[in-house]
Amino acid sequence: MKRLIVLASLTVLVAVATGFAAAADGKPVIAVKTFNLPEDSVYYNSTVGSGLTDMFITELQKTGKYTLIERAQVDLLTDEVDFGKSGYVEQASAVRKGHIKGVQYYFLAKVTNFGAKQNKVGGSGWGGGVFGGLGYKKDEAYVRIDYRIVDATSAETIMADFGEATYSKKGVSMGGGKWGSGGGALDVSSSEFLESMVGRATMMAMANIIEKMDHSFLATHTSRADQLAQDEAKAQDEAVAALRKVPGKVLAMVSAEMVIIDLGSNNGVKVGDQVAVFKSVDIKNSRGEVVFTEEKEVGLLEVFEAQPDRSKARVVSGSDIKEGHTVKLK
Repeated sequence: MKRLIVLASLTVLVAVATGFAAAADGKPVIAVKTFNLPEDSVYYNSTVGSGLTDMFITELQKTGKYTLIERAQVDLLTDEVDFGKSGYVEQASAVRKGHIKGVQYYFLAKVTNFGAKQNKVGGSGWGGGVFGGLGYKKDEAYVRIDYRIVDATSAETIMADFGEATYSKKGVSMGGGKWGSGGGALDVSSSEFLESMVGRATMMAMANIIEKMDHSFLATHTSRADQLAQDEAKAQDEAVAALRKVPGKVLAMVSAEMVIIDLGSNNGVKVGDQVAVFKSVDIKNSRGEVVFTEEKEVGLLEVFEAQPDRSKARVVSGSDIKEGHTVKLK
């Protein structure tokens, strides 16, 4: 039994690692947490939340714009992440635990409206238990899903919004009890649900979310992890550029065709680099006093072997190169 559990865990880890590798194409890596339902909903402890989450993942995957870590993998590899019991459209948030290395964003959602408007004697209203065999005639279905996208590195909420949709079809009954008489019996993947008004409103609300993500999130946001990586790469490039400006000296003239200089890979030197050689020239006044010293280029070298603190270079041009002359990378 333990062997089976280990194998299953390894399978999931490989799947997650594959997802991270796919992120090399620049797509945001998103971990979708299971959708929450209102605590007073008849479906609060049912599979409706996970079913809706799987539906959303499928629709988001179809766009080809995101790398997704599936709900089952996220639930297996993370602890519970405390994103708060409410305020799904508020800006403040904190990821306290459960971060997966490689994930750039968490997508968190709460279904705040999931029902049909009931027309009956005495008025109408939005029913929470519309799938429980009430037998009312429904004219309109409304679904609203509040969501947040949280940067997995900085714990900052970078997008908070909601997707909603209303679907109406006058004269069509939802068919009380058609999907079962209890919250746990509702199968959101069934054709009966998908063809119902609430099912259609659900798909429209998810499409509304994806459209907003494409326009507001995907187009304008770079994850903090990506930004840090870009900043680090830029800093490294600047550091290497600065090191390459540091002058060195000719350590030895091995022959008329080869010299050794005291600049190496630690200074950013690499095979093929060209190095200019300079000698100091003193300018004197009429009394023989040095009043100015300038550098005069006397040769050109090309590196063919680089060690951390020194390099070998062949002489490309110049016949007046001597030990102690200054060298500078081109």
